[in-house]
Parts: sequence; C-alpha cells; structure tokens
Amino acid sequence: MTAMTCQDWNECDPPGMCSQECANTKGSFYCTCAEGYKLETDKRTCKALNHSAAFLIISNRHSIVVADLQEHSLERVPVIVENVVATTSNMHTGTIFWSDMKLKKILRLD
Repeated sequence: MTAMTCQDWNECDPPGMCSQECANTKGSFYCTCAEGYKLETDKRTCKALNHSAAFLIISNRHSIVVADLQEHSLERVPVIVENVVATTSNMHTGTIFWSDMKLKKILRLD
C-alpha cells in the first residue's frame, strides 16, 4: 500500500480572497491590510481608518465635480473645460489632473 500525501493549495492565487494582502499558509491563508486600514470582522475586507479623506472625482465632459463621500456633498471645480475624458487626483497634495480631448492637453489644478 502506498502512502498518499496532500499538496497545499494556494488560496491567494488567483488574487481576490482578500481585499488587500493575502498570505498563504499550509492548509489555510490569512489577510492583512496596509497602514491606515483595518481588517473587518469578515477577516478578508480592509476598511480605511480615516473616512473623512474619501473623495471621488467625477466628470461629464463639460465640468469636473468633487464628491465628498463622508459628507455626501458635491462641489463643482471652478475650471473651464471643453471635453474632459479622464480625471485623477493626488489627494495628499490636493491636486486634480484631467485630460481635455478638444485642447489635446493634460491639465492640473492645485
């Protein structure tokens, strides 16, 4: 009679078991979070500790709006745009970037 051995399955591959970091262990796995986040009770989801810093940049080609997700408010960014197709931001510096297809430029507002 031959002995059977089990092979460990990597629960972290493909990604998706954890919202941020996944560590495979023999027979199991565990999730961890980056600095500034905490692991939720489901032991898989990371949640930001500082909710007041949650913003969403929205554009509809003719304007750019900042949504404060904590306050549930919208504020129009005071810039004149022609045809905005993409936005991004660096909230640490307060800078918003956007591409304007009519002007064929990438612009920013500090």
